[in-house]
Amino acid sequence: MRYAIFALVALALAAMLAHAATRRLLPLSTALHSSSAADDNAHATPYVMAFSTVPDQAVATAISNALVTERLAACVNTVPGLKSTYCWQGNVNVDDELLLIIKTRAQLIPQLKKRLVQLHPYDVPELIVHSIVDGHAPYLKWIAHSTKASSSD
Repeated sequence: MRYAIFALVALALAAMLAHAATRRLLPLSTALHSSSAADDNAHATPYVMAFSTVPDQAVATAISNALVTERLAACVNTVPGLKSTYCWQGNVNVDDELLLIIKTRAQLIPQLKKRLVQLHPYDVPELIVHSIVDGHAPYLKWIAHSTKASSSD
């Protein structure tokens, strides 16, 4: 089960990169090494997926519930079974974690980032944001209706 989840996440990320490369008519190798933020967002919708890892199910539930209740996210998926290997304070660590996949509006990222840092137990919580280039129109509209209309709401 754990390997199936890893394979699914890897395939999804590879598909996103390949799709981005073909939309820009660039070789995949060029798209992988592109550093132009303006080019990366040229075809993006106003929606994003954000990723964050958490140490356990209780933290995942607390963060997910807060983000959705506060309308900073339309949906938060919790993916169990991650094994993270990373360097922290000079030591290599290997920990079991869960992955949060957060769907929201790009304009809400500053508020989401602030709230995630408040809720998260890590000193340096992961938050990586990817533009949603395209998607099923009714689903994207649902994200819009399920989140705050603006960062000032």
